[in-house]
Amino acid sequence: AILINKLGQRFCDERSWPGREIAVPRQPDKVAYILLGQRQIEKYSAWPDFISTAPEIAYAYVEDYLRLRADVAIEAGTLPELAERRGLPADTIAATVEANNRGLGESPDRDVAARRRLEGDRWVLLGPAKAYFTTTEGGAAINEQFEVLDSDGQPIPGLYAVGQNGLGG
Repeated sequence: AILINKLGQRFCDERSWPGREIAVPRQPDKVAYILLGQRQIEKYSAWPDFISTAPEIAYAYVEDYLRLRADVAIEAGTLPELAERRGLPADTIAATVEANNRGLGESPDRDVAARRRLEGDRWVLLGPAKAYFTTTEGGAAINEQFEVLDSDGQPIPGLYAVGQNGLGG
């Protein structure tokens, strides 16, 4: 799969962590879309290759998103149809897919290149996706009773750490 922005452009190497996460909020409106062709749809339809975890599903695959999350998952038989349904530029997306596939032709690992090639008569677009920080490293200093400590290491009366703060202290 490849990440594209609302202009239809691929903007990062999707295999590069944390580069891809950092690149998303730098895109127009801070959103990205995940574009999958037929091979990627098949890959992300069975264990161990899931899209994400989700409540009451555990592991969510492409079909789960299409069935349960119509707000962020669409399917079409052609790229222009897919682009039109999301209001994205079809010509740019087609050029992006062509450039992606052309670049893979230079790959010394033909098997990997074949799996990353985007093509087929079925396309799925997931998104818009946004990058969020859900936790931070560090937090309040606490003691074994989860009391928050002041700058002198003394408990602040009545102030306790909970949730992620309690875990990180």
